[in-house]
Amino acid sequence: MEILYVLTNIILFGVVLLTKRKDTKIDLFSTIAVVVVLKFCYNVLICYIDNLIKVPITLLTLSVQNLLFSGIFIFKIIRTREVQKYSFDKKDGMFLIIIAIVFFTLVWKIYGFPIAIRYYSFSDFVNHLSYSLNFSNKTELLNSFIRPGAYVNTGILFKVLAPFVDTFDLYKVYILGDMIWLVMQSIMMYILSKKYIKNIFSFIIVAILSVLFILSYPLNSILFGFSYLSLAMLMIITLGVVMEKHEDGELPKWTWWGCLALINFGIAFSYYFLLPFIYLSIFIYKLFETLQKNKKVISMENIIFSLIVFVVPAIASIQYHFLSRIIKSGTESLVKQATLEGAIHNSLYANFLLLLPFIAYYIYKEIVGLKRKKLTDNKDKNIFRSKMDFSSIMVLSTLFYIIVTFIVNRCGLLSDYGFFKTYYAFWLFAFCVFIKGIFLLLNQKGLKKYLTMVFMIFYIIVASYKFICPNLRNFVKDFRGVEGVQDCFELFENNGNVIKRTDYFYNTLECDLIKFVYENIDLENDKILLYTFCGQNEKFFNIFYKTNKGIGFNSKEYNQTRDNGLYKYILYMGRSLKKHNIKREEVADKMILLYENSSGAVYENPNYNK
Repeated sequence: MEILYVLTNIILFGVVLLTKRKDTKIDLFSTIAVVVVLKFCYNVLICYIDNLIKVPITLLTLSVQNLLFSGIFIFKIIRTREVQKYSFDKKDGMFLIIIAIVFFTLVWKIYGFPIAIRYYSFSDFVNHLSYSLNFSNKTELLNSFIRPGAYVNTGILFKVLAPFVDTFDLYKVYILGDMIWLVMQSIMMYILSKKYIKNIFSFIIVAILSVLFILSYPLNSILFGFSYLSLAMLMIITLGVVMEKHEDGELPKWTWWGCLALINFGIAFSYYFLLPFIYLSIFIYKLFETLQKNKKVISMENIIFSLIVFVVPAIASIQYHFLSRIIKSGTESLVKQATLEGAIHNSLYANFLLLLPFIAYYIYKEIVGLKRKKLTDNKDKNIFRSKMDFSSIMVLSTLFYIIVTFIVNRCGLLSDYGFFKTYYAFWLFAFCVFIKGIFLLLNQKGLKKYLTMVFMIFYIIVASYKFICPNLRNFVKDFRGVEGVQDCFELFENNGNVIKRTDYFYNTLECDLIKFVYENIDLENDKILLYTFCGQNEKFFNIFYKTNKGIGFNSKEYNQTRDNGLYKYILYMGRSLKKHNIKREEVADKMILLYENSSGAVYENPNYNK
């Protein structure tokens, strides 16, 4: 089934690319990137429908559905007897090489080779890994309290790799999947900015900024273990690319509507909290388009558009996430979830200070460009000569949403944790408009151009220095006091701080200890005592065992548990012993050594009383 599923995905991917959308050649690089993200959204949609109509979610059913959808595109290709033609820019290939280098460098710097586990928020990583593993073993979605966007895509990959990769090693696949979502955000930012590439100098600027972009909020999301948020961010920035392709005439009306609906569905099932300002942005953009074409605002076309793009994804999300939950536990659970706190980067405005001049300048030019026509002009009754750039609309809509949620937060109805999640999405298009503002100024003559160049050189040097050589700072739990220019690069500092930490949650040797237990010890009936250092817990260990969980180390229990025979096995890690001043000989005394490496050992207790 695994090979069949892969083949049907290749067929579906191929026929989507071959389906004609424009008479002239279109960009292959950006099209492939968008189709990949749409496939992530498609996976969530198909699994939701299967779950709704009680069809088992297996590789076989998913393969059949892939073939059914492929048939629709094949029919269109046969009917038109035409296929889409593409072009490929060499600079896109160069950027692909750059981003591949960035990918492997980040994996090496953060996780090392072989891959270890390093997250600022370890519990988030473990929870979402657990969801993906659980889904890969099931034929239905998990409970409605868990957003399925990320775990569906990762879980399907786990299903495909199950015969080839040991279950324990799937955590490495999970980590690599997170990193792929990260670098794909950089690819999307590059695609949004590539129209400004006129020469090698402008290519270098776009490439550097596209990489610098993901070293901020996108990387922070990965380090904090926000897998679902990272996927939602990728979908949101892809929305911007889809809008630009619509502007360029690459997407016919129904195709454009379908892409918007699919992305909205993906976001709704990845992190629905971000959906309001996305809906608002698309609505404003469509309103501008309608007024520009001198059409009625309330029309059958706009009603159908709203039903497809807005209503259907919203109803599906409400049905899945809220109705079943309200039926089970009432509205109290929703309020409680909204007020739950957690670890998150919580700078209120400092990270955007250096971007602000360029953002303000670009949006100002966009607003000035919306010159109204006189309504008495009989030859041309268009209200607007042009519509605002979608990226600018997203910045303004998200900023409005942040203000509203800030008020809700101050009223105690929304946690800081929930409030600052919006900043991760805000950064996407704020940075995009920042780049557009730079090139708008670079295209000017005289002082504006040279001041922009000097500022950009300063920005890149300082940002790179702050990322590579961060000043150690603590993450704070409450709103900041006074933020200033000195805090502009704190996000880069914090990311660099996490990356430079030597205290992995589990380094590769410690992972080997756990893997030995997983592969060689049957814990169906026997218990194990875990000696893990502060910050670790038994949760990661226990996601691989569904019965008779191990218990985490408690220094008070040491003398009681070692000799009383309650645990057949003991797994200790050297960092725990060092922290609690326990000598290795104490643990090894009267125990049978099963496996050891420089980080710890696994023992069997001969005094075990079952």
